[in-house]
Amino acid sequence: MSDTQVAPNDTATQRLLEALDGRKEALAWLEAHRRGLAIFARALGNGRKALENLRAMSAAEWDHLFELVCDDGLDEALQQKHPDVHALFEAVKGDDEALARLQRKRPSYARLTRRSRRSPGRSRTNRRQTPTRAAPAPTGPSPPSMNTRPSS
Repeated sequence: MSDTQVAPNDTATQRLLEALDGRKEALAWLEAHRRGLAIFARALGNGRKALENLRAMSAAEWDHLFELVCDDGLDEALQQKHPDVHALFEAVKGDDEALARLQRKRPSYARLTRRSRRSPGRSRTNRRQTPTRAAPAPTGPSPPSMNTRPSS
């Protein structure tokens, strides 16, 4: 069993972590129960066929993947044991600095990030607040200022 602490009722999360640690039986479980996660785990290992399979994943498989990308328990576990995968998940969620780091350190992960960002259901992962523009100035007459004294 993995040393990583994850909610015990989240079997897919635990199996993904175990697969990232190289446990073949965990990858086999993912293949049988969460095919999209298995494809993604294989793609992390630079599997060419897995990259092709990512393109063919169904919307439901992408949904399962993005549920995990947004899992805070997994986030902490990845940060500790698999920092490059953590950076990949952060980049998928919209962190451009994480994407730039991946481009320098793990170009294959940067490619996976770009592929994931183009996938169906991607908007579910965009938890980061994007800077909003200031509201446009109202048109028409301005309300009277509270700081001016009436003229006498």
